[in-house]
Amino acid sequence: MDRLRMRMHGFVAGAALMLAVWMLGLTGHAQPPFGPVSITAQDVAGNCGTVGSCAVFPLPTTPDVAIDISGTWTGTLSLEGAPDGVNFVPMTMFSAATGAAVTSVTSNATVQNPAGNFSQIRVHSTAAMTGTALVVGRRTPATSTTFDSIIIGQVRISSEQAGILTFRSLVGNSEDLRLDLASSADLFAFSSSTGAAIFDTSSFKQRRASSTLTVDGATTVQITRDHHVLACTGPESINTITGGSQGMLLILQHTDTDCTLVDDDDPTATNAIDLTGSANDVGAVGKVIVLLFTAGSTWLEVTESDN
Repeated sequence: MDRLRMRMHGFVAGAALMLAVWMLGLTGHAQPPFGPVSITAQDVAGNCGTVGSCAVFPLPTTPDVAIDISGTWTGTLSLEGAPDGVNFVPMTMFSAATGAAVTSVTSNATVQNPAGNFSQIRVHSTAAMTGTALVVGRRTPATSTTFDSIIIGQVRISSEQAGILTFRSLVGNSEDLRLDLASSADLFAFSSSTGAAIFDTSSFKQRRASSTLTVDGATTVQITRDHHVLACTGPESINTITGGSQGMLLILQHTDTDCTLVDDDDPTATNAIDLTGSANDVGAVGKVIVLLFTAGSTWLEVTESDN
C-alpha cells in the first residue's frame, strides 16, 4: 500500500509539473510588456549615466522579442544588448515594417528579432534629443505573421531575393548557405554564397500524372517530367531528348505509329538515344519504352513493352 501511495504521489507530482510547464508556456506568450519607458535626453554622461537617456529591459532574446518606439521626438536611439547582462554592445534588430536590418532608429518604429544572445537589451539615446520617445519591450505571441528574416539560435534566415532563403551564421562562419526554390519548376538547390553548387534535386524529378508531349516537325524534344505520352502530328523521327538528369528513368508511351525513336549506337551526341540492338524504335498503340539518362548525358534503353 505504501508503494502504491508513493507511485500515486509521483504520478500527481509529475502531472502537476507538466501542467505548470504548460501554463508557464501560456503565460510566456501572454507576458505583459516592459515599459513604457520615457526617453527625453541624450546620454552625455556615457553608459546611460544621464537620467532619461535609456530604456533597459531584461527580455529573453528569442525570435519573438519586439521593441515598440512611439511618441513625438527627434534624435537617434541606438539598439544595444548585453550578452553578460552588464557590458552593452551594438545590436542588430529588424524592422517589422520592411525587414531591413537596423542598429538604431531616428523615428517611431517597431523592431524585432535581436541578432545574438543577450540577457538584457536597451534603447540608448546617443544624439541630441527633443521631445519624448516612449519605449516598450515585449514578447510577441506566435502568429502567422510573415517576416523577411528571423533569428533561430545563432543563425539568421532571410529572404533577400524572391524564392531564395539565405542561412547566415552570426558567429564563426563568413560563408552563407542559400536554398533556391525558384530557379526552375520541380527543383530546389543548395549553394554557397559564392555560388558554388552543393546539392540540387534535378536528379529527383517528381513522378506525377503523365503529360502529353506533342512532336511536330522537330527531331529534338524536351521533357518536363519522367512520364510522357508521345503525340506526333505525322511521321516524326526523334533523335535527341533534352531535360534529363543523371540517373533519371524516363517512361515514353506511344499512342500510334507516327513517332520513331532514332537509335544512335555508341552515341557521342549529347541527349542521343542508344536503343537495344541497332534498329530504330517505331511506335505502336500501347507501346511503352523506358530510358535511363546516363552520366555521359545520353539515353540508354532499359526495357520495352508492346502492350
